[in-house]
Amino acid sequence: MAIRVLPVSAEQLELLDAVVAVGDRYTKYLGLLTPPAYRKHAEDGGLLVAVDDEEVVGYALFGLPERSPYVRLAHLCVAEEHRGRGVARELIEAIRARHAHSGSHLEDLPKAVRWSRAYGPRVSAVSDIGPGSGQTAPALAGYSQW
Repeated sequence: MAIRVLPVSAEQLELLDAVVAVGDRYTKYLGLLTPPAYRKHAEDGGLLVAVDDEEVVGYALFGLPERSPYVRLAHLCVAEEHRGRGVARELIEAIRARHAHSGSHLEDLPKAVRWSRAYGPRVSAVSDIGPGSGQTAPALAGYSQW
């Protein structure tokens, strides 16, 4: 089946619960995020979900900081059994398409993807990667900027 990327609203409780369930599988790598935090991102327009045949296979939690041209990616999570199918790339491309008009940057995705591949599938976050930064960080859960 084809992966569909959809925005999640705070009113879509069943979908939010499915996203939380996927995230909870990877708290060891991503850290614990409470259901109200997921709901807040959804209210702010910062939660996209990847769905394959009505199953949530991944999600992206992000924000658009007011004083920065970077999208702040809090979580980019793909269920292990669905990795290697381009789900993360679909989520990132959807963020890019939805927020291109805002002047936000997601230009260094290829660098971040190469970095995370070099350190294996358990990398949960890459921090401080932005255009021209030339920096990479250890594999730490937290915020990423691209």
